[in-house]
Amino acid sequence: MTRGCRGRLEATTIVTTFKLKHKTRSLYYRVRGKGENLLLIHGLGSSGADWEFQVRALERHFRVIVPDLPGSGYSPPFEGDFSIGDCADVLWAPLDHLQVSLTNIAGFSLGGAIALEMVLQRPRSVARLALINTLLSYRIDHWGKWLEARAHGLLSD
Repeated sequence: MTRGCRGRLEATTIVTTFKLKHKTRSLYYRVRGKGENLLLIHGLGSSGADWEFQVRALERHFRVIVPDLPGSGYSPPFEGDFSIGDCADVLWAPLDHLQVSLTNIAGFSLGGAIALEMVLQRPRSVARLALINTLLSYRIDHWGKWLEARAHGLLSD
């Protein structure tokens, strides 16, 4: 416990950070709070730090697990090609490390696509799923998606 400015006691926040090596890949993640497990997965061009405001509220009720996706924040990038499935696979590593058998998952944008893949990989390990600003399909099944992927260099000739 720490004393606040007015002399009242405030709870101390304990943040545990890990750098985990899974197969040939490293992943950095933070754990805060107590209660049901909740994995928060950020979107593309972001990092786990972007969940900070939500974590402050959620850690009162949940054990919040916040990774930096490969190539984001403190996690080094994948070497070579990788897929949504590869990202989902590597995100099971911290949960296995923490001996989490059942978790809630919230994913934002790309994080939601990874969360969907995680549910497909281990459906009995996910209690609840929240998808925020996430596409249900990343297949290029419409000319608009094709043009967007082509413009961003995601498709080759």
